[in-house]
Amino acid sequence: MDLGSQNITLRFAIVIVIGLVLLIPLLLVSELVNERWRFHREAYADIAQSWASKQELAGPIIAVPVEPRNPRARISYLGFMPAELKVNVSHKVSYRKRGIFNVPVLDLDVELTGRFELPDRDFLTSRYGNLRYEHATVYVQISDVRGIKDASLVLDETEVELESGTSLSRVPMVSAPLSSFTDAPIPFTFRAKLRATQRVAVVPIADQTQIAMDGDWPHPSFDGRILPDSHDVDSTGFTANWQVDGLSRGQGSIVLLGTTRNIYFGGRTLSEADMMDSGESIYTAPRPEDAAGSVDRSAEFSDAETEYALMSFGTIYVPENSLGYSLADPVSLYQTITRSTKYGILFIGLTLIAFLCLELVTNTRFHFVQYGVIGLGLIIFYLVLLSLAEHIGFDWGYVIGAAILTLMMTIYTFFASRNRMITLTVYVLLVVLYAVLYTILHLEIYSLMVGTALLLVVLGAIMWATRNITEVRNDSEPSSASGE
Repeated sequence: MDLGSQNITLRFAIVIVIGLVLLIPLLLVSELVNERWRFHREAYADIAQSWASKQELAGPIIAVPVEPRNPRARISYLGFMPAELKVNVSHKVSYRKRGIFNVPVLDLDVELTGRFELPDRDFLTSRYGNLRYEHATVYVQISDVRGIKDASLVLDETEVELESGTSLSRVPMVSAPLSSFTDAPIPFTFRAKLRATQRVAVVPIADQTQIAMDGDWPHPSFDGRILPDSHDVDSTGFTANWQVDGLSRGQGSIVLLGTTRNIYFGGRTLSEADMMDSGESIYTAPRPEDAAGSVDRSAEFSDAETEYALMSFGTIYVPENSLGYSLADPVSLYQTITRSTKYGILFIGLTLIAFLCLELVTNTRFHFVQYGVIGLGLIIFYLVLLSLAEHIGFDWGYVIGAAILTLMMTIYTFFASRNRMITLTVYVLLVVLYAVLYTILHLEIYSLMVGTALLLVVLGAIMWATRNITEVRNDSEPSSASGE
């Protein structure tokens, strides 16, 4: 086909403009995918609101009140960490439905075993002042107590009755009174059946903490302060193990459980952090003006202000101190479709350029309207993929959508060109492009390499198809000269 170089350049320019115009409907489709993804996340949040949100556990911890020397001062508490803690967490995944969305939820079996080794009472009295041992409490912090289906605590071979919360704080927890505070080792066993969504984590609070977690989710994302020392992940689930020494837990064996507000101590204002670093006995001494009797501040302390901030407000129960895993899906439905739409402009561009190359090597020319129709067909593929994948899964949705659009565009090409060779070439081209795109979307490590290889192949095909453009121009120059 003897196409002039200027005509070829004009056709390439017009097709590029058509491709840029097709970006508008492609962006609209991409926005629709993001909207459906947002609905999916809202379904997750709705299920978590009714089932239970992520679960993070800390404990058990013994809390003992320190008797204040000032009757109007607020009481501080000392927290005693276990000497040894073994944690076993196992989960099974089930699904709850919101509309068309299936949301994975977790049923947890939790077991905390270990022992306390409490200091001598004389040492505690000399170091911290008078402690009210008769009001000692054992508690386990659970981030979402709505997820508790069953829980039990055995202290020193005696099962104690648990209650929700404690008088110490509004922090979500279960607690029980400690019947006897002794310097002899106190073994404990805490068992619970919990519900959770998305994340499970434990705070390593003991001098020596061993944590073992397992579940039937094949894509755990280990996170938190410390990654597991060993783990095994396969298609049926995972196991993970941690060994955490007390030096890396972030706090000592005895920790102040104080108030959130600054406290007056010995005539100067101390924050909670200051009091934790202080080696002096811990109590809330009167302010100088209170001691003189000039100011009565007892009315300042409302019920809300007298709530005690346990370690969850800055020492133990914070996400930075926990370790565990989240449910991850490296090739999730909406994430994969979003990635496919990002490849859309490349997919459309390659197809349109392929049709132009066919014009260069055959005697067939396609109308620009036909280029637009082919481009719209490629965009509608993403709508078909989205609508099918939400009901039958991404893989089958992709196969059916690609088959439908490949068949339609192949038939359209035959009637537009009346050329079987061009029709077969377009069919093979679309099958290859859809197959390569599917492969790229399911690769995590080599997706960039495969995509780059595809571009190199297409670049080579374009070079081969356009190799004679310069020759056409050179052949025309002698003939014009001879005419002169």
